[in-house]
Amino acid sequence: MSVFKLCQKILLKNIWSLSIYLPIFLVMSVIVLGTGGSGGEEGFTQSRVPMAIRTSASTPLVEGLKQELAKLATIVDLPDGDDAMKDALFFGQVRFVLDIPQGFSHAYMKGDILPLVAFKRPDERSSLYLKMAIDQYFRLAGLYRNTLPQIGEEQLVKSVANNLEHKSQVIFQAGATSVRSIPYAKVYFNFMSYSLFNLLILGICTLMLVFNQREIRLRNSCSPISLRKLNGQLFLAGLVYSLICWAIMTVLCLLIQSDPLPTINLFFFLLNGLVFTVWAASAAFAIGQLTENRNAVSNMATVITLLSSFLGGAFVPQEFLGSGLLQFAQYLPTYWYVRANSQIAGIGSIGISESLPLLGSLAMQLLFALAFISVALVISRKKRQMV
Repeated sequence: MSVFKLCQKILLKNIWSLSIYLPIFLVMSVIVLGTGGSGGEEGFTQSRVPMAIRTSASTPLVEGLKQELAKLATIVDLPDGDDAMKDALFFGQVRFVLDIPQGFSHAYMKGDILPLVAFKRPDERSSLYLKMAIDQYFRLAGLYRNTLPQIGEEQLVKSVANNLEHKSQVIFQAGATSVRSIPYAKVYFNFMSYSLFNLLILGICTLMLVFNQREIRLRNSCSPISLRKLNGQLFLAGLVYSLICWAIMTVLCLLIQSDPLPTINLFFFLLNGLVFTVWAASAAFAIGQLTENRNAVSNMATVITLLSSFLGGAFVPQEFLGSGLLQFAQYLPTYWYVRANSQIAGIGSIGISESLPLLGSLAMQLLFALAFISVALVISRKKRQMV
């Protein structure tokens, strides 16, 4: 194991330059988790939009509409005049103004609909919910008016109000997927793929640079150790270094977590991270076979890890990526690592239906690891023949 011991000495000599990435990763992880990594709130709270309703007549239909909108928004009284309305919109006093024309109710009951005029700021999006509520109100009113032609305005308003009182009840089931720590862990482990992969490429390529020197390769070709044992000890040293980096970053995740992870999810997160470490070390080993310039290692590691993370969905959720990009990303092992993290975040119990998709993602990563090792061995053999 003389090669393995030499690899240990090389890594220990460069440990300070490599370990600087650990605090950088920790700080970046805390920033990412603090700016959107929580995965949302546990419940839903209806926000009330300030709005104004301008009308010159008080009819049952208009008053019924006001009462329904008051359940969703805060009704603000504005002074008369367009200037007061524009000032209120500009300064944010209201976000939506509904203008009901004269004679609207009388025309509506006859089947003649006068257009309602809505005013809002160009960049305002919260008013869309109010528009949906207004459309729903008049759809129900139109249904009663067309079905019961003899119905009066007051009775129509009461019937619509009775219908709108029926609401669907949404219950959030308390299960494993509702634990607040799971979204944090998912974001952390997704983001870890960038920093850990970067750190593995830097460390293993630094190790391979020594053995890629022409004088060292000539001496190794004359040594009694076979190429298979040489590569085996090199990869074993790189794998031990990779597992140490993975263990440190995993411990950092457990320290950052405010709430403990469920045992099932924690086990699979660790298993997925371990599989990621194996194929990332294999990829770094293959890249190291081609590396001969020390100055290019850092730039190459940054480019490879950034492309892998962006295309694989580590930075941008895979749900937001286009179908064409996702098809291409399936040829990257990072895609299957991130996909496995998403599947782990939704696991509440161990079952066949939950385990099979996850096992498929893990198997794909192991196949990539086997492919990277095969490529590295082929390159190494070709280089030995060229000596």
